[in-house]
Amino acid sequence: MARSLAECGANIGLCYYNNEDFAQKLKSEIEKKYNVKAAVVQVDVTDMDSVMAMQKEIRQGLGVADIIINNAVIQVPEW
Repeated sequence: MARSLAECGANIGLCYYNNEDFAQKLKSEIEKKYNVKAAVVQVDVTDMDSVMAMQKEIRQGLGVADIIINNAVIQVPEW
């Protein structure tokens, strides 16, 4: 989805929990291939302070978001 939006000219905020290497590689790819800005931020969606810090960092790097796509999953163990 990030690639498709970047192809349309959107700047991209990439959030990750534990795979920074993938996020940084995707950021580099998007910036080079589509000539847009991208930002990478770690976030724990179970922690409101982390979510608020992510929002602030993305806004500082890219400005106000026109589109937000939430794709986080909290896994609950089977009972």
